[in-house]
Amino acid sequence: LAAGYFSEELARLLGSPGGRPLQPQFIAAGIGHVGVRGLVRKTCLSAGWKHEPAYAVAAAAAAPGPGLVSLVASERSAALAVDLRDAAGQPLHSAVRVLYHQPETPLVVGLSIDDGPETAVGLSGPAGPAAIDLQADGPMSTLRLRLISGSLRLQGLRLMGPLPWLPPAEIDVFAFPGATAAGWQRAQGPYLRSWFRDSDYDLTVLAFGTNEGNAQGFDAATYREGLFQAIGAWRQTFPNAQCVLVSPGDRGVRVKAVRKPAGTGRKAAATPSTELLRYSLVHAQIARIQAEVASEFRCKSWNAQAAMGGLGSAYRWARQNPPLMAADLLHFTAAGYRELARLFAADLGWDERLLSPR
Repeated sequence: LAAGYFSEELARLLGSPGGRPLQPQFIAAGIGHVGVRGLVRKTCLSAGWKHEPAYAVAAAAAAPGPGLVSLVASERSAALAVDLRDAAGQPLHSAVRVLYHQPETPLVVGLSIDDGPETAVGLSGPAGPAAIDLQADGPMSTLRLRLISGSLRLQGLRLMGPLPWLPPAEIDVFAFPGATAAGWQRAQGPYLRSWFRDSDYDLTVLAFGTNEGNAQGFDAATYREGLFQAIGAWRQTFPNAQCVLVSPGDRGVRVKAVRKPAGTGRKAAATPSTELLRYSLVHAQIARIQAEVASEFRCKSWNAQAAMGGLGSAYRWARQNPPLMAADLLHFTAAGYRELARLFAADLGWDERLLSPR
């Protein structure tokens, strides 16, 4: 989902007056990572940065960004540039809030708007979540940030400032490749909640399970306990939001062909011992557990595997024209993610009327 095709198709299905896209509020710190498009037009990272997700790195869990991932730099002159314009190249926001973790020792960053001169900003204060507010006379196109001294844990950006029109909704994408629900378990709750004090989401969609199902010796009881803790932590952050847990889609197993010696008259054959439904069966267990846990936290659940056609559907999706499943039989193609979004919207009864003025 980090590639953004699913959310873009949902936005298209929900519609917007004048055909304008739904707008994001947050740009999570996953930007610049392979596979992350989100709703950002373009990002450029120099050397010297590393992504630290809360599900895997203790420091990121202790000081989590709004997307449960931090972008960390300690090398002098590590630089980041973000294109803040919309998909059509139109600048919209006249204010941006740079979210970061204030360390115990001061640091200095350089900031530049629209390729203007760099301004050095010294940052000091109590350790914890902090922000730099940037205000321009008009909508901004680009933001450049450079570490001058110290160590920086960047938590993301928040787009602000009045828009030329009133969007019917805001949609934020916090997905990160490889993430598991353990990020919600491990993240320091009060720190995480500080980013959302002014954000009262109507709905959050939690799509986890593929990476958990990839573990050797998947244990359903252990998974259920971990998911229960994760959704419990999420509910503390968003006590009033509606929610949908999205289970993983179907997954296949790639089979290497066995080549017979020339002249035998036999074609290539698949290895017969391969369990073609190994991951499909695990994903079916995950979907059942997610449905149970969802109901305990006043959430709905959506079974992506069932929507695809059930066990083994990954193989059928891979044979579609164009293919809906990638060659690894794990990820989806762009067309596949869009089809999943259409199935999701249809099952939940979503269409352009959902955001129409009442």
